Amino acid sequence: MAGGTMIADTRYRQVHDDDLAQDQCRSVEDSFDRLTRLARQRDIGAFYEATATAVATIVSLDCYAIFERMEDDEEWEPFLLDDSSCYCPGPQDEHVQTVIREGVHQHFTLPETEGSAAGYFAIPLLAGGECTAVIVAGIQRAWEQTSVTERELVVRFGHHVDVLYENISLWRYLTELRDLFDSVGENVPHGLIAVNPAGQITALNSTAEFMFSVQKLFVLDAPLSEIFDTGLARLFTELMQTAIQGAVVEDREYEHSLGGKTSIRIGISASLIYNRHQELVGVLFLCRDLSMRQEIKHLRAVDQLKTEFLNTVSHELKTPLTALLGGIDILMADRAEMREDHAELVEVLADDVVRLQTLVYDLLDMARLQSGTAPLAQSCCVVHDLIREAVGFVRIDDSCEVSIEVDEGLPDIIVDAQKIQQALTNLVSNAVKYSPQGGQVQVRARADGAMLRIDVVDEGMGIHEDELPKIWDKFYRTRESSASEIEGTGLGLAIVKHIVDLHGGDAGVESTPGSGSTFSVSLPLVTGTIPGTPL
Repeated sequence: MAGGTMIADTRYRQVHDDDLAQDQCRSVEDSFDRLTRLARQRDIGAFYEATATAVATIVSLDCYAIFERMEDDEEWEPFLLDDSSCYCPGPQDEHVQTVIREGVHQHFTLPETEGSAAGYFAIPLLAGGECTAVIVAGIQRAWEQTSVTERELVVRFGHHVDVLYENISLWRYLTELRDLFDSVGENVPHGLIAVNPAGQITALNSTAEFMFSVQKLFVLDAPLSEIFDTGLARLFTELMQTAIQGAVVEDREYEHSLGGKTSIRIGISASLIYNRHQELVGVLFLCRDLSMRQEIKHLRAVDQLKTEFLNTVSHELKTPLTALLGGIDILMADRAEMREDHAELVEVLADDVVRLQTLVYDLLDMARLQSGTAPLAQSCCVVHDLIREAVGFVRIDDSCEVSIEVDEGLPDIIVDAQKIQQALTNLVSNAVKYSPQGGQVQVRARADGAMLRIDVVDEGMGIHEDELPKIWDKFYRTRESSASEIEGTGLGLAIVKHIVDLHGGDAGVESTPGSGSTFSVSLPLVTGTIPGTPL
């Protein structure tokens, strides 16, 4: 503002040209004064109009326009344009482009122009050193025919308006910045309360209003003790005093009642607020709802206990199951010498023990995958061999046919062969098991962009759409599988999902009830040398 004040104070004493009447000079000074007032009021529209009036006062104005740069640097919009029929240069004209590029005022003539304008002058308005608006005015006389006084006033006028315009631009920027910070504060999912050193509330956001059942309109400038209950007001005061004294402020927790019905646990911290002169102006309280965090912590603890329990039980069952299987194998060897009913009983025992052993191993695998104690033993694998060996582990009866189709040219991939085989074995086993009427099971492998996609397609009973999102959950079994009494632990697909996730891949399914299912596994096509191994 200093430049504008200097111009106003000089009152243009250097203006002594007889061609400029005294009343015109006073009119120009009045225009400058009005511009200064409008700049302080931040009214950009009125500022532009007053600018045009001042231009008309200095020279015989024929037409004028003001162009303002939009957010897109290439786009300029006419803010103000008179109704004159004569041509007025726009921001695309060569002369105005020069003003924009160089940031200095310029006068020019356009001989081809029809109308009464004999010449033009353009004044750039700068903000931060960049031209953001241009005033273009047409005059009835050529620039060379204007008086020295008129020219000097135009130049001084350009400098004066430029200073005021930059102040307005700075104010607009600060206003946008303030609005941004206000928006950030309002959208923070925690309560924010600002108080001055006397303990009076100076600001709070909408989350704090909801959390403490208060309204901003009625609590501003009120002491903490008048707004909050005794215990909470005392806690705020203690935190404020501790922060002001320079001591370390530790987060405090407080049990707060919401309307006397529901209680939430709030974590409260305090930090000091300084102005630009590093003077203390208050304290900011951050209030966080800890209820959800505590609930999540509790659920994690319960899930951890469940995992540890299953892990312990599985380990404890593993040893006696091995002994049982050894004894049953001996009995099965002597089955021919047994009575028929005894032999059938031994076969039932053998099937049940194998099923229980499968469940225990699945539980142990699941526990290792979830705990992160199952690192990937990566190796370079041939895709076709990987699938063939996985299919070889599946017991396939005569009513079902399994085929393998692998696109030619697939590169070898780096994966944990044992885990991927386990995942594919689970998928193929399910495809065979859930095709009680037999049919064909196809295992296809192809490149899908940067991924290797393996599809296991069956012609079985299919899965209802509402069950598709649940099939990857532990112990979940579809309605058809339960009704058909198909054996299973409900852990196979959950294990597949965890193994694929460990490899950075994705598992999916498409299914139509009565027509079969397509389970897909997508793995990154990582090729080359295994990290940590010599070339």
